[in-house]
Amino acid sequence: MPDLHFVPITDKQTRDQMIAHGVPKDTAEQFIKMNVAQRHPSSLYSDFNAKKPRAGNVKLADFVKTFVVAYNHPDQADRPNTVIDH
Repeated sequence: MPDLHFVPITDKQTRDQMIAHGVPKDTAEQFIKMNVAQRHPSSLYSDFNAKKPRAGNVKLADFVKTFVVAYNHPDQADRPNTVIDH
């Protein structure tokens, strides 16, 4: 396929075409934000790196067990209380 060539499309063109083809404006704009973040990963992680959050100690396998119970039996699961619960 040596006859193929790359044609750059701007973010504005992509957004406008998505909207023209029925994609909701907010969805199109979020899609563009995602693409910009992929092109500039340093800006994507700048907030994360600045705040240096600490990882928890819950293992995925342990979380899955708790999640399955909560998903299949929401009335029996241990859940944190929220403002909505009161």
